Amino acid sequence: MALASFPRCTTLQTCMSILEKKGFLPRQPESGWRLGNIGGAPSPRGDKVVVLAPFYERGFGLPLHPFMRGLLFFYGLEIQHLNPNAILHMACFITLCEAFLGIEPHFQLWCYLFRPQLSPGQGGQSLVGGVTIQLRNGRRQDYFQIPLPSSSHGYTGEWFYVRNAGDPPLADRAVPPPDYVGRAPVFTSVAPSKRKQWEWGRDKKQAN
Repeated sequence: MALASFPRCTTLQTCMSILEKKGFLPRQPESGWRLGNIGGAPSPRGDKVVVLAPFYERGFGLPLHPFMRGLLFFYGLEIQHLNPNAILHMACFITLCEAFLGIEPHFQLWCYLFRPQLSPGQGGQSLVGGVTIQLRNGRRQDYFQIPLPSSSHGYTGEWFYVRNAGDPPLADRAVPPPDYVGRAPVFTSVAPSKRKQWEWGRDKKQAN
């Protein structure tokens, strides 16, 4: 499958100001955010990674929660590979485990309920938002209902740079050393690809 081109940056200063005022994004001196070049693909330097503005409205933040970071490395994904609904699913699951069940986010429970899935974009495989998180077949009755927008047109251009808060950056996104806490996978501009571990867990068998 052909790769779609990276969307040009459409994020505006006013958008960043709103995220700051609502408390979703730390102020610029703390988070180190910077707008991308309108005419080109991302090229983060130093300790920067590429993120999308809608993620911050759905529970995303840096340093990454250890469970979210672990999922990214397990699935072999970078932050910009996810769509906003995927971020929301992860944030809600973490809250469910910690605030309601009183446990650490449970990996086996996650795999029992969810699986990632590629969402090809127009013109080829999406470099941004190309992976969604879906409830497995037959699991809807085992989980609470989350209102999810059916579409979020235009969000793929709402990217910007932010400081990759946490310990030193990772050279290999497939093997996260346990002492590197909070760091997101490094940006590589490589499209997501399905891996065998995406199928870890089973769908519920439908009754005949």
